[in-house]
Amino acid sequence: MGNLEHQLQSLCRSRLLSRAAKNGVTSYQRKRDLKRIIPGYETSASSAIILKLLDNEQRFEEDRRSGSPGYSLIKHVEILIAIAAEGQRFLTKTRSATDKKMRLSKREPHSEHYPISLNYMKESGIDSFFCAT
Repeated sequence: MGNLEHQLQSLCRSRLLSRAAKNGVTSYQRKRDLKRIIPGYETSASSAIILKLLDNEQRFEEDRRSGSPGYSLIKHVEILIAIAAEGQRFLTKTRSATDKKMRLSKREPHSEHYPISLNYMKESGIDSFFCAT
């Protein structure tokens, strides 16, 4: 799981793509949007959905950078919105599960349970998913 968190937090795209994705998260509806973006994954685990989205997004990013005529900005932004929303959902679940384990064991949180970047995340959680380049 730590690798998936790292992938989400280290995703860097252009400022325009980042802003578009951040603004689109509020209108994201999992049931409706996942059917369109990655058919057949609506009932999968969050981690499987995120990995598939990251794989698809990487292909779109390669097409964008190479100037491919088949590149679709709209689809690319849709995928980035889904990554942000699903990533936020995944990290919330991961943190709450870690918090529960910590409460049960009555230990203080250590850095391996709470990476520094998660401690300073904005309340929305979105800023950690994209850094503008």
